[in-house]
Amino acid sequence: MYKRGRPFTLILDDRLARKFAEKNFPGLRNSTTGTMGFIVRCYTHRAIFTQKQAMEILCDMKSSEFRVDDNLVDSAIKKVCGR
Repeated sequence: MYKRGRPFTLILDDRLARKFAEKNFPGLRNSTTGTMGFIVRCYTHRAIFTQKQAMEILCDMKSSEFRVDDNLVDSAIKKVCGR
């Protein structure tokens, strides 16, 4: 999805809100992600974060009170590690 000719990403952590946006705005389907997906994209597609920075953020999220399934964090870590 593009806004004024520039790509953008809609970041929603709430699963119901993400599903609502994707259902009601089909054009957003490929532009919607959660926080961890955004961090992975910032490393893999945009080079905003280094691998080390992305890993630190994801590990901090895993050890924080951020409500997220450990398997989801582990999956994001594997993507950053290239496994």
